[in-house]
Amino acid sequence: MATPIVMPSFGMYTAEGTVANWVCANGAPVKRGEVVLEIETEKAVNPVISPADGILSHSAATGAVVKEEGLLGYILAEGESAPAACGAALEAAIPGVSKQDETAAGGLHGGDGDLVKASPAARKLARQHKIDLKTVAGSGPGGRIVEADIKAAAGQERGTPGASGSLTRSGEGAPLSALRRSIGERLRRTLDTAVSLTITREVEAGGLVKARKVLAERLKVPVPYDALFLRLLGAALRENPDLNVVIENDRLRACDTADVCFAIAVPGGLVAPVVRDADKATFVEMVARMRRLTEQARSNSLRSEDISGGSSTVTNLGANGVDVFTPILNPPQATILGVGRIAERPIAKNGAVAAVQTCWLSLTFDHRVTDGVPAAKLLESIAKRMAEADYLCSLV
Repeated sequence: MATPIVMPSFGMYTAEGTVANWVCANGAPVKRGEVVLEIETEKAVNPVISPADGILSHSAATGAVVKEEGLLGYILAEGESAPAACGAALEAAIPGVSKQDETAAGGLHGGDGDLVKASPAARKLARQHKIDLKTVAGSGPGGRIVEADIKAAAGQERGTPGASGSLTRSGEGAPLSALRRSIGERLRRTLDTAVSLTITREVEAGGLVKARKVLAERLKVPVPYDALFLRLLGAALRENPDLNVVIENDRLRACDTADVCFAIAVPGGLVAPVVRDADKATFVEMVARMRRLTEQARSNSLRSEDISGGSSTVTNLGANGVDVFTPILNPPQATILGVGRIAERPIAKNGAVAAVQTCWLSLTFDHRVTDGVPAAKLLESIAKRMAEADYLCSLV
């Protein structure tokens, strides 16, 4: 019986991908676990493995844009034919993107038949502006064409169509970019599936501010607040293992390590790479990892392993002046921590009012996993450690 190969989930807000390269030829014998093709998403190139032993049958053509759970191909038994519906999958592209559009935009291939390396957003924008990809020089890693290259070729200024679907002139709109469409689809599915609840708490942050300054002086490098919150959340998850879980196929899977993602704003959207062992990595290691991942995110060179496998996420809008917000879960994770602005606020202490540095923390959790009290205990674990400047300063 034919075993389908479907488009897997590649993490936060990735609802579709482009077939970048078939590693194994159509009709080739393959083994279970062998990499058979590569899928390009907005921020990474991801390998897809064979689900079984057998003969590989391609369904989606190179360059096709396939939605999550969409058909990529089949693994067949010797002498078996692919199902009749297989041919239809060759047209598994985003609605509205036709072969005629591909031709008008110069297609996905160069004149010599080699695949032009370009991000899905760049390809989409090139189709919109009828730009031949063969005529564009890529500024991304390895000469990869990115969205900014197409904008430059179209003579557009930063902030016009393609980045986020903004308006060009009064009354004239632009199509949503592939990334914005993916984010919307991913969030819709999260809201339809998860039973989300957000709890908030104002926490004193003076110890955190002090520790950040001390650590920066010791390490001789800037220390982002996100690094401190990744450590705090990682330690809290280890202390509350019932919440260090993910939901896969309606089943809870406990995570053995505290691998925490952090949201990074990139042109047109966001991405959430993961820091492994956030509860115990040295602070030097953590800051170095976060710097590397941030640079890769902004140069569109993250790998699939950089964005998969996290058990929770930190998203920080404090630097943008936001005090309190409602984070949306990063599936398949069951928790996400939102960090608000650190500022002096009036706090009553011992019958008097004092100006104290505080911030608001917002923890969104999936009610399928837990209830309010355990979630509050997780938030309490974070708040308690935030108040322990000595603990934070010992993280070097």
